[in-house]
Amino acid sequence: MRKYFLVIMIFVYISICCNTGLAQTQTTIPVTFGAQFFGNYSYSVQGIDGQDFNKFDIDRLYFTAKSQLSENWKLQMTTDIFRNSATGSYYSGLAIRLKFGFVDYTPIPELSIKAGMIPGPWNSLVEAFWKYRGVAQTANDKYSYVQTADLGASVAYTLPDNYGEIAGYVLNGDGYTAPESNQFKDVILRASLMPFPGSSVFKTLTLGGYTYLGKSTGITGLKKQRYGGLLGWSYDIVTMGTEYDSRTDGTIDAPDVNGDVLSLFTELKIPVASLQSKLSVIFRYDIADPNKDKDNDKTYYFIAGLVWKATDKVSIVLDRQIMTGDSATMKTSAGGVTDRDEKWFIHTIITF
Repeated sequence: MRKYFLVIMIFVYISICCNTGLAQTQTTIPVTFGAQFFGNYSYSVQGIDGQDFNKFDIDRLYFTAKSQLSENWKLQMTTDIFRNSATGSYYSGLAIRLKFGFVDYTPIPELSIKAGMIPGPWNSLVEAFWKYRGVAQTANDKYSYVQTADLGASVAYTLPDNYGEIAGYVLNGDGYTAPESNQFKDVILRASLMPFPGSSVFKTLTLGGYTYLGKSTGITGLKKQRYGGLLGWSYDIVTMGTEYDSRTDGTIDAPDVNGDVLSLFTELKIPVASLQSKLSVIFRYDIADPNKDKDNDKTYYFIAGLVWKATDKVSIVLDRQIMTGDSATMKTSAGGVTDRDEKWFIHTIITF
């Protein structure tokens, strides 16, 4: 209950400041609000939920408040309403938690310093090309390589003439869904390069990469390393991207565990003038290997979908998702295991 009370009090405070102004200055602080809704209907062909199982569900509902506190200071608060499916949870309905809550100081336009519950170092860069978080998480997020938000601080510098960005992060390391569990901090460096900012065709071509050094598991300080890269490009009717992530996690009485994931994705708009802004098709294929020193443990994830943009704010996606494994390791709702999970979805993505 304490975390819910904290989130409510934060929004109450923002509302009070917005409506009554700060006592010292007798001025109001403008606040803008926005939201994103991810809902779906799913039908199971076979796999984890069994044949013919179907349901309506809400994946996420984000509420965001932003305020320009002064010329150089900004504030953002984002709550995350989600399906609480944690094992042993007292409540399996829709719950609320804080996703982002940070101040952003920009002493010069090219420099941004954030502190608080800040966005993670990698996911937003990938989502600029994989635009359908309402359909599926990015590979990095889905396979839990780097958290999408965490408590800490970051410094980001935008290169001149839109050639890219360089950023550094110091984070707790356990993400926004858990408290800090050890005395160590994780350090991340990220860079993105857009080599042709003046080109009409290759203006969006982006090369990105990060390196992540951390430690985990209390005072023992086991190794926690990640690195990854992105190649993304968007022009006219096509958007495509390739993401690769690698991880090394230390263990107490066994060799380090090394894993990686490769994700390929694209969106192709229907090349008809009257439909180009309304219809597109998306494809994605992931290959995830949780332990490269172990055989027959890879999983393969495939998405194919048809996107209808009903308005600028509403998208409906009919998609088929298939996950297969080298061996039967996916746990079913009936208590067994399977090597294949196959579903149809109707996803609704609303931004307002």
